[in-house]
Amino acid sequence: MAEPVDDQTYRVRGRATVRMWRIYLGFLRVFGRLPLYVSMLVTTAVYTLRSSDARHGLEAYLDRVFPHDPRWLRLVRIYRTFFNYSLCIVDRFVALDRGGKAFRIRRENTAALQDLLVGQGGFVVLTTHCGNPELIGAAMHGLSAVDKRVHIVRYVSKDDPYVQVVEGLESPHAPSIISLNAGKDMASLKVIRALRDGAVAAFLADRPVDDRIVRAPFLGDDVSLPLGPWLVASLARVPVVLLTCFKEGPFTYRLLVSDPVDVQIQDRRQRNEELAVHVRAFAARLEGWVRRYPYQFYNFYDVWDEDGARRAAESYRPAAERPD
Repeated sequence: MAEPVDDQTYRVRGRATVRMWRIYLGFLRVFGRLPLYVSMLVTTAVYTLRSSDARHGLEAYLDRVFPHDPRWLRLVRIYRTFFNYSLCIVDRFVALDRGGKAFRIRRENTAALQDLLVGQGGFVVLTTHCGNPELIGAAMHGLSAVDKRVHIVRYVSKDDPYVQVVEGLESPHAPSIISLNAGKDMASLKVIRALRDGAVAAFLADRPVDDRIVRAPFLGDDVSLPLGPWLVASLARVPVVLLTCFKEGPFTYRLLVSDPVDVQIQDRRQRNEELAVHVRAFAARLEGWVRRYPYQFYNFYDVWDEDGARRAAESYRPAAERPD
């Protein structure tokens, strides 16, 4: 995993990334996505050869899913995973710009989700670095006549490229963002208030952002998963749903939905222990989905290595927010 960069370097890279993403959007609007899909065949090959850190991180995952690969087949699997990821990036911009109408969406187990969407209360959505979580909003569109406000809960750096692009789109398909930079407690209060007002709060639930973690079995060994999203849901007294979209064809995705989980605490003295049970059940559900779509796992570092996982989580945070 690459070492974290300082704020000045991040801002320079961020501005360059914003320009590149806006060029992508302009290209998509004029020529469509197919030319970009084709270009990714070559781009992915170069990335596979040059990105040794990401390649080695991915191998830690592939060793568990395909433990007996010959070397040539392992390289094919690495290329295929990187290629799928590059297509997801293209589709992210298509979804932000055009919404669900740009894709064919197949849905599973959505009855309970529809009930949540038409209800007055909010709920927590857990997403992961598997599949294409940016397609969730597009995939949910049309399930209900009620349009709930969606907030993405994440760290935001100055000149953050994703935030700038999302805010500059002026698209009804773009979510709003609640920044964790305000501090864990302040951000939690904002999320709880939004949930109690009937909104949806989306968290990435497979990468810790602080020291509140649970060790849970995943693909044969323990990984560190964040407790925070479950804690927020318990305090807001709203259900939790795991959602993700997996690519099944050039223009086709499948939305997978878990049953909603009630995370009300029975004994506050045992709160973390009770929440840990839900976290481990989440890990088991995610493992089943990953085995179903083995080439759409996009945590490109060794998630089973505690120190590597900590560094990966910190690298997504602004330098001022990282521990000394």
